[in-house]
Amino acid sequence: MEGNISRTMDLMKTKEMVKPRDVVLVVSDSTPTILNPTAFQAI
Repeated sequence: MEGNISRTMDLMKTKEMVKPRDVVLVVSDSTPTILNPTAFQAI
């Protein structure tokens, strides 16, 4: 999940959709599982 967010942010920066010092809130609807207990970890 974090890799996906990083790639999306890199793309947004490349397209100049976000600027330095902008704040981006990432919201996900994935449910935590035993295999991925950090799904709701703050970044």
